[in-house]
Amino acid sequence: MSTPAKFTPGPWYAESPHLTRVRTLADGCDGAIIADAHHTEGEDTHAGIAATIAEQRANACLIASAPVLYAVLEAVALNDQGGTAQQKAFCWDVACAKAHSALAQARGES
Repeated sequence: MSTPAKFTPGPWYAESPHLTRVRTLADGCDGAIIADAHHTEGEDTHAGIAATIAEQRANACLIASAPVLYAVLEAVALNDQGGTAQQKAFCWDVACAKAHSALAQARGES
């Protein structure tokens, strides 16, 4: 059994129109802001790097995919805890499908 996550539950999404703010759709906290990846273009960020609008959108999509990425890692970790070879193969297939979906979300493709 896994330890319950302490972060705001997902799903999370990059909010339109600029896709630089991340919100949650979870029950009880619908619409709560998770993160704001917006910086004025050309403004120095905390790392001293200016972020373009495209980069800000990409950052927001990556942040929004965090709950799904967490679920994939959790599925892989649980798969390592036992079961038959057939059960492990099924769990691995499910984890791989979730991983492809999570990566597409992180890239802003979904």
